[in-house]
Amino acid sequence: MNERSTGTVAWFDPEKSYGFITTHAGASLFVHRRALGDGRRWLVEGEEVSFVVVRGMKGDEANDVLVTNALPPTPRIRAYEQRDAGGYGVERRERFATQGRPSNNGPRREWSNGPRERSRSFSGSAPVGVINARVDYIDPQGRFMFVALSDNYGDAYVHSSLFNHAGNRVQVGDSVRVSVSASDRGLRANSLEI
Repeated sequence: MNERSTGTVAWFDPEKSYGFITTHAGASLFVHRRALGDGRRWLVEGEEVSFVVVRGMKGDEANDVLVTNALPPTPRIRAYEQRDAGGYGVERRERFATQGRPSNNGPRREWSNGPRERSRSFSGSAPVGVINARVDYIDPQGRFMFVALSDNYGDAYVHSSLFNHAGNRVQVGDSVRVSVSASDRGLRANSLEI
C-alpha cells in the first residue's frame, strides 16, 4: 500500500468535480471527485487532507483523499448542496438559466418548500427605507443572490459585494434587511443587513 501524504485544499469546484491540493512539500496535485473518500462529493478551500499520490494521465494526482480538518461549507458549496439535493432554489435557477433574470410572476415556493401564492409583480417606485426580506436564492458561484421582499414587493437582486463580508453565514431562507432602488431590470439592493 502506498504511503499517505498530507496537504491543504487549494481550491475545488463542485460543479466541475475537480480541484487542486497543495502538499506540505509545496507541490500542486490534481484531485477529482471520484478520488474523495468517506462518501464526500467536494472539498472546501483550506481543509487539511491526507491522500495517496498516484500517477495519472497528466502527472501525479491525489487519490483516496480523506479530510483530516474539516471546514464549514462556503456559500457556493451550500448552494450546490441545495441544488444537488433538489432543494429550495432549484426552480429559480432553472428559470434563470432558460429565461434570463426571473420575473416576479413565475411559480414560487414557500420557505418550507411547500407551494405559496404567486406574488404580485412590482410596479412603481421602490419601497423607501430598510425593509425585511428573506434570502430566496444564492448563485452557486456566490456572485449574487435574490431576496424576497416583505409586503409583496416581489424580489430584489443583491450583488455579492453586499454579502461577501458575511462569509458562510448567509443561507437560503435567512431573514435579512435591505434597502432597494429601482433599476432598468427591477429592484436592486443598495444595502444589506444580516
